Amino acid sequence: MSALSVATGFDTPVAMAYSANRNVVIVGEGTGRLTVLDIRDPGLGDYERRVVGDGYRGITHLAYDDISDRLIVADADGTWLARLPSADRSAATAFTITPVAVLALNTISMAGSPAASVLEGGSAPRIDSYNLGPAPGTRVDTLLDGLEGATGAAIADSTSAFLLASCADGTALLLADWRAATVTQMSRGPLPFGDHVVALDSQCALVVSNHGAFACVRRDGTMRLPVASGSPASVTAVVVTRDDLVVMATADSILEDTLPADVRDAGAG
Repeated sequence: MSALSVATGFDTPVAMAYSANRNVVIVGEGTGRLTVLDIRDPGLGDYERRVVGDGYRGITHLAYDDISDRLIVADADGTWLARLPSADRSAATAFTITPVAVLALNTISMAGSPAASVLEGGSAPRIDSYNLGPAPGTRVDTLLDGLEGATGAAIADSTSAFLLASCADGTALLLADWRAATVTQMSRGPLPFGDHVVALDSQCALVVSNHGAFACVRRDGTMRLPVASGSPASVTAVVVTRDDLVVMATADSILEDTLPADVRDAGAG
């Protein structure tokens, strides 16, 4: 059985962000359009949706900062700070310094202030923070560098992130800690898949395959492989809601699955 379809008719969804305060998912499409899905009735399907932005030239990543109530859009030629419900590129504020080769985009609190956290690829892979506010991207701080092989990231807490990284036998899950300036392997050996990563909380990361399978990995290395419905089409982006709904984007649809209540428990399963 496949995951439940909750919205259809999209044109190549490439990125998603979730706002816990608003309880909405923002979908970025290949056409440069931004659409909001209201996640108000879990499991009922056919979520209400509305277009909130347009005019972007090639959206690659999205992140939502609930502290400042702003949407961060990584576009083909820059990074933008937008505000719902009028998130057109023409109304957004451009970052003064923009990230390059973005592999993952998250939000983080830096000394009590909201910031964008970016896993940047290229010749010197690293995690950088970019200030938000009225003049976003005027301050850039490197949190941790030397992250060769990293392909994805999710913020665990204010001083660390879960990283997907290529290894000799496939993909491993790492813990990047910039307070300790260390990168350590969390997973006990290679993962069964390693396409997307989302932080469930500071202790657990959810790894999702392009076919909608789940693996929950704890900081102590224990892993659970709960039964997942799966996706009939390749998954392009994933978010997890405050109600433990796994929302997945495919070529033209948004799908939903539910995490088991005990998914964060230690031990295999």
